[in-house]
Amino acid sequence: MTKLSNSLFVIIVIISLSSVSAAQQDDLSVLYFFSANCIHCKRVEPAIKELSREFIVQGLLYGKGDPGPLPFNVRKSDKETFTRYGFEGVPALVVLRNGSVKQVIRGEYDIKDARALLRAFHKGAMTVSEAVEQGPQKTSNVAGWIVSRGEYFRNGGFFLTDRKQTIAVKPWLPIEAVKSPFRKTRPRLMSDVINKPVLLEGALTKINDDLQFTVRKEIILE
Repeated sequence: MTKLSNSLFVIIVIISLSSVSAAQQDDLSVLYFFSANCIHCKRVEPAIKELSREFIVQGLLYGKGDPGPLPFNVRKSDKETFTRYGFEGVPALVVLRNGSVKQVIRGEYDIKDARALLRAFHKGAMTVSEAVEQGPQKTSNVAGWIVSRGEYFRNGGFFLTDRKQTIAVKPWLPIEAVKSPFRKTRPRLMSDVINKPVLLEGALTKINDDLQFTVRKEIILE
């Protein structure tokens, strides 16, 4: 067997360390619960593959069937593990930070947004539930989905949610605008962010026993 010189060994070690992905250095990881025969799992598979390029993903296969080759580790999930998180179906994600549950993401449409949320968590953002637990703060970075309730143009309200807890949000974008026939673009509107994940920096205050988030800026995740 050919022996490597000390200098060559050092070079190889440096190259190996530099090739370690940010995901492997991060304290975030993901448990992905899925089934080989689930049509919704098939639809989110491209998103999970993209997610695994940035973050550590552990696949947990529920039921029978062969999922085929995947770019992340997969093991069988038992019923106890599946029910531990209160799941009633697949696909579902459990986001872990240092081994503790940070957020659970269920369903096809929300899972497709998972990479944006994990990027926000990687930047140090809290979930909405964590922000509610923490209470009023002069400066908070919170990630979640924007939803609206009521009449959009009149008495509509906007909220930031992680599907478990919800915080009222003051609009930080125009509610509506009229596009000029002489301009090809229009300003970004609140309607553009409804049902989409966002990372917001701002102040969390309490008004009449309800929490309200006043946005200072939106941090773009892409």
